[in-house]
Amino acid sequence: SGHLKPEALAMIRRKQVSEVLTDLLLWTEGSWEFDPRVRLADDLRVQVDVVRLLLECARHLPAGFIAARLGATDGSYLTASDGQGTDLLPSEGFVLSRASDSVSLAELAALSGLGEEESYRAIYALSLSGLLQRSNWPTAVNAKDARAAIKPRAKAREAHRDSTAGRKVEEVDEGAAQR
Repeated sequence: SGHLKPEALAMIRRKQVSEVLTDLLLWTEGSWEFDPRVRLADDLRVQVDVVRLLLECARHLPAGFIAARLGATDGSYLTASDGQGTDLLPSEGFVLSRASDSVSLAELAALSGLGEEESYRAIYALSLSGLLQRSNWPTAVNAKDARAAIKPRAKAREAHRDSTAGRKVEEVDEGAAQR
């Protein structure tokens, strides 16, 4: 028919956003700055499976980076979710099953029966994705700042919704989208 359906366009945008985020999350050097004022219009937003994205990225980070991040602080680990519905690697599922009680990094690595690199990678991936809860996990943005940023965003979203009410989604010519 030569037209791109809205569902297909949404899938393409979701994939593109996931690929860009993957590249960003694999940075191990440099710095970044969070600006809570920057927002996308609602019609440009896509839903991304954050747990899957974080798991995939952690699986590809250099072993030295993971060891440095895990070894930077002491803390205990506890299962935050059973991982049902998440595509875990066998090593990740095994590590997750061993964290039913609060355990240290050394204890969890030993309980896993895996080599240090593989157990650390699984522990880091599970922690980063929120499936394992770490007692003293450092945060990039504190909760107070995040809550303060949400209120203006909700008001802006509401105003945008009111201004676009009744507007139809146009189909995009597939040939034009490829040019």
